Amino acid sequence: MSAAHRFFALLFAVAQVSLGAAFAVADARIEARALAEASAPHIESKSSPNCARQHLADCAVCRALGMSAAPSTTPSLPAASPRAVIAVATRIVEHVPELVAGLPDSRAPPAAPMGAARPRST
Repeated sequence: MSAAHRFFALLFAVAQVSLGAAFAVADARIEARALAEASAPHIESKSSPNCARQHLADCAVCRALGMSAAPSTTPSLPAASPRAVIAVATRIVEHVPELVAGLPDSRAPPAAPMGAARPRST
């Protein structure tokens, strides 16, 4: 390994160790400044111009949530009637024996009823 490779490897290692701490300190300073400038958070049914903005205008999370939380223009589906639910459940229950019959046999010994003594192997 040449001296240049060692230098860049050392530089990369130092950057990897120090950048995490530097970003943590920078984030803490930004958060402290935001807390000092913002008023106490509160919940209202409607916003007003007096409400302090909790995030910057270019907050990526707020923008993503604002765009994805737009009101839907698609019609909602009506709720299923109880008769339809019962009919579907009945059809499923009718096919359970067929489905169970197609399953492979278990490798475990058959279970004894609760309270019954297990047979002893000799």
